[in-house]
Amino acid sequence: MWEESIKMLKSFSLNMLERVYPDTCPECGSNDKHVFFFKFDEEDNNGGMWMWCSKCHSYTHARVVIPSIWKNPDFIDEDELDDSIDYLEENKDNIDAWISDLMQSGEV
Repeated sequence: MWEESIKMLKSFSLNMLERVYPDTCPECGSNDKHVFFFKFDEEDNNGGMWMWCSKCHSYTHARVVIPSIWKNPDFIDEDELDDSIDYLEENKDNIDAWISDLMQSGEV
């Protein structure tokens, strides 16, 4: 079961894309924290942010201003995004690789 985490929310920063994922979880200290953003409107930088730890199952989900360089990946189905972390957890390896690719491409 996933547990909402204030520590996870407090760890949010706009330079989240400059990190390597998985990253250190603020709740349990494991190297199992992931992050995902989604722009619901490509004309607008407002959207959703999810952070979660695969080990301790802590998470946070919020509406945020998304970094302008973020591009929604093709492998995530918008209809599957909700407050549940299960769908993102299933795609965590692809999400981590997506962020790494954005960093390596020099777009971050």
